Amino acid sequence: MRAQAIWTAALLTICTGAYGQTITERNSEKAQQVIEEVLEAFGGREAMQNLSTLQIESDSTGYAVGQSRAPGPPWDKNTSVSISAIDVVNSRFSGRNIDDPDRYRFDQGQIVGEEKAWQINYRSGTATPVAEPNFNQQSGPFVRITSTLLAHQLMQRSHTATYLGETVYKEKPHDVLSFVMEVGPAISLYVDKDTHLISKSERVLPNFGLVEYEFRDYRTVKGIKANHSYTFYFQGSPNDVRQHRKIVVNQPIDDLMSLPKGIKKQKPPAPNELASKKIADGVYLIGGQGTYALFVEMDDHVIAVGGTGGSEERIEMLRKSIPDKPIKFGIFTHHHSDHVLAAPSYVEAGATLVAHSSHEQVIRTAAGDETDVKMNTLSGARTFSDGKREILIVDLGPTEHAEHILAAYLPKERVLFSADHFGLPASGPVAPGNTVTREFADAIEREKLDVKTLLSAHSPKPATMKHLRKALSSKPKFRNSF
Repeated sequence: MRAQAIWTAALLTICTGAYGQTITERNSEKAQQVIEEVLEAFGGREAMQNLSTLQIESDSTGYAVGQSRAPGPPWDKNTSVSISAIDVVNSRFSGRNIDDPDRYRFDQGQIVGEEKAWQINYRSGTATPVAEPNFNQQSGPFVRITSTLLAHQLMQRSHTATYLGETVYKEKPHDVLSFVMEVGPAISLYVDKDTHLISKSERVLPNFGLVEYEFRDYRTVKGIKANHSYTFYFQGSPNDVRQHRKIVVNQPIDDLMSLPKGIKKQKPPAPNELASKKIADGVYLIGGQGTYALFVEMDDHVIAVGGTGGSEERIEMLRKSIPDKPIKFGIFTHHHSDHVLAAPSYVEAGATLVAHSSHEQVIRTAAGDETDVKMNTLSGARTFSDGKREILIVDLGPTEHAEHILAAYLPKERVLFSADHFGLPASGPVAPGNTVTREFADAIEREKLDVKTLLSAHSPKPATMKHLRKALSSKPKFRNSF
């Protein structure tokens, strides 16, 4: 054994000497060479080492790929404005985004300080503490869309860098590096071999696939290069096109690290781990981390409603309450990409998939095997019954969120399960309603549903019609822009 080990070591020495550097050594040396070229292009290593803060104000046009009112392109568009600021020295971050300012449907932000972190809902005028603040995780989305910060991260994380090779991008030769940030999957950078600036980054996300970020319009701000526009691509299509209206380098961001006057601090939310909540006999809301599904026990089977992720774990938890009845139907509320992830799990459980007829192809594709999927479609209401319990599946559309969106109503229990139109926050008061909240209330009235309990695909807390009316009567607390 000892002789074999000596012979193996000698052979490796001979091979290395015969062929020069190993692939690993050449790869590492080339990666470090490209990193130095990148740092020089962005202002020099010293300038990047002295980068302390970066603040960006932007105008964005979003394309709702997989999230539009209709299942396919052309995708819906919406506009937003945002301001983000980061302190890379003291690990502080602040961000705020106002979606569609003219209609004011969305206004949320976050502050990650040295000791505390907050999630802020400006419409509600509330700030909820983050249970486990993580600067790298919460600032990561801003870093990944900002090439200057990617170059800075590359400098700090150079020991994780790998040289992947050369390629042609936008008809120009590029070096491609991969490196690992503190959180998330590895990210690849396309470096222009002429300018040595970052033209594009990309990474692969579980369940979603390839996402790409394209950086353009470089300008010098206080000696440091910064892209003034970028496009985010999802599934090969533009998803977010952003123009920076203002970039500020190495200036204090203290004014953005304090909660605005008038914001009410809330208690920390309860742990949002996977859990099962019994709504009525044989009726369970199961989920966690902001996504939930409804499971209804029938005479000899179970009906599942909702298609968000984590369905395998939910089914496993269901078995603690209903161990021996098969899932016969898996009902999908609508076609949005985050609401069809359960399709493979329902198929594996032997269920027949149920969806609106206009969503059939999206659901079949999500299931993975389009030919063998058992599927029923509907274009109006449908009632499932075992003679004792009824579930009415009704289309609440059209709404601004989706042309067709199915909800499940249990007449005996007076329970309505729906998605993306109304739900209670994990912590704090009822948020002021918006357009889809009003459309949701109008649909309940139109369909003559006698509702007592409202369940949401994105909330662990059952609501009531009183909560819904409160949302509709409340006014946004903050209307100021920046």
